[in-house]
Amino acid sequence: MITCIPFPRGKTGDDPCFGQCLEAVRTGRISANERKRFSMIYLTDAVEQAYRVIVKERPEHFIYHITSMEEINELTLAKMIETEAGGSVEAVNTTVGEGYRIILDGRRYREEFPAEISVPYEKGVAEYVKYMKKNKMLYISAADASSGKKALWRNVKWIFAAVVPFAENIAVFFLVYWLGGITAGARLFDLVDLYFLYVLLFAIMHGQQQAVFSAVLVLAGYIFGKANGMTAFETLIDYSTYVWAAQLFIMGTAVGYMRDRLRNIRAEHAEETGYLREQFEDIEDISDSNARVKRVFENELVNQQDSLARYTR
Repeated sequence: MITCIPFPRGKTGDDPCFGQCLEAVRTGRISANERKRFSMIYLTDAVEQAYRVIVKERPEHFIYHITSMEEINELTLAKMIETEAGGSVEAVNTTVGEGYRIILDGRRYREEFPAEISVPYEKGVAEYVKYMKKNKMLYISAADASSGKKALWRNVKWIFAAVVPFAENIAVFFLVYWLGGITAGARLFDLVDLYFLYVLLFAIMHGQQQAVFSAVLVLAGYIFGKANGMTAFETLIDYSTYVWAAQLFIMGTAVGYMRDRLRNIRAEHAEETGYLREQFEDIEDISDSNARVKRVFENELVNQQDSLARYTR
């Protein structure tokens, strides 16, 4: 593991130790495959090894592998975390598939810069678990955004948001239909098409889908109203019915399309802004990580008791 401090603000990392600690914090269990083998190195050891290469005027090689070369598998690591967590975490053996091994060859570095690992796995895992337990709520809140009660509440809000526009549309239609009935014959309202305004209103508020639904309701209400004085057949063959309906649908779909297009542009703008904000936060995280490495370098230089200081005297 290259760093002993998990990623801030609940973000995830890609090293095995952090991944298992994060799973333990979120679920109380760790799924581990015994056939997955790898090596990890603690931050201070990685910095010390890198520093030795940096301060040497003429290294023998251009590339070195900074690695502990100490093999460990997922199940062993999970049991270490289980032990450090004090019984609140269960390591589950999920060994399946073919095994694979990812361990860098650090023999070139060891031959030129003899050194020992000062932070073994047990100590590094203990520091990791201690940090994760201390900041548990940070990672739980990030994990539960799509599960449990929050997921249920999100689904309820989605259903509510999908149903309410249709219910609102139907309620307003009956209100408009009632107003159209009581104002029939009034000279003032002969100049105002309530149905037209109703469809326009929902096209502006909710977009193309609700505009079409409004137009369908209006057409049904219009045919029903006409049928009171005419037969159903006469109503259906009356060309004025289709001309008036065509006006409603054309106006509703056109205005609704523009409303949907404007909403999509705003959503794309918000998504781009969010992406840039995440990029900015990543830059801040990198800056914080660099600051931590810088402090480790400073400690190596200032602390004369440290093994690195003996090499720089």
